[in-house]
Amino acid sequence: MLEVRDLRVNYGAIRALHGVSLRVERGQIVTLIGCNGAGKSTTLRTISGLIRAASGDIVYEGKSIRSVAPHEIVRLGLAQSPEGRGIFSNMSVDENLSLGSFARGRHEKAAIAQDRERALTLFPRLRERLRQNAGTLSGGEQQMLAMARALQARPKLLLLDEPSLGLAPQIVQLIFRIIREINAAGTTILLVEQNAHMALQVANRAYVLEVGRIVMEGDAKELAKSDAVRKAYLGHG
Repeated sequence: MLEVRDLRVNYGAIRALHGVSLRVERGQIVTLIGCNGAGKSTTLRTISGLIRAASGDIVYEGKSIRSVAPHEIVRLGLAQSPEGRGIFSNMSVDENLSLGSFARGRHEKAAIAQDRERALTLFPRLRERLRQNAGTLSGGEQQMLAMARALQARPKLLLLDEPSLGLAPQIVQLIFRIIREINAAGTTILLVEQNAHMALQVANRAYVLEVGRIVMEGDAKELAKSDAVRKAYLGHG
């Protein structure tokens, strides 16, 4: 479904990605793990068109999207829930959700209403807070809103950037349960996550990114057993 080929990204004179390559098969959850500053978010933002690659290619459903504008990438069926949530804090929950379907046509009115109801079923707390300003939500509720807003674009491939960041353990468990539900309903997911333990539990395939380079890849459950991964990312000696 998605193939990133030898992606190189620069921030001025600094190279952030040194030839990153990865694949996401339809129906999978694929996770990209690594420490802060490894280039995980840069990878997602480049796939989304928010950052331009210096070289390499991004192929989505058989076509290059490296030079496609971000809003057109959303129309193709690829949406992102960004690191830090990126909600519009001075707007209501309801208005934030509406913005998630902005790239869709008016002829999709019935489908948009259906997707909105699905999101509110996945995240029932948001239904209780539709008129509330998004900035007054808890951290966990803001993360739910960011994910629900991304789902309003009806993505075939959902990019999730650090969905558990800064959340209490109980909320982290809830977020990952919902990630499984979204995937089970047919949405393919590329997940960037510092919580390697949770990410490797839910994923089919995993990549380990260090200083802009993929250093390990394979079946997620097998990587979780690797001594190198256990020591570096799972807190086991």
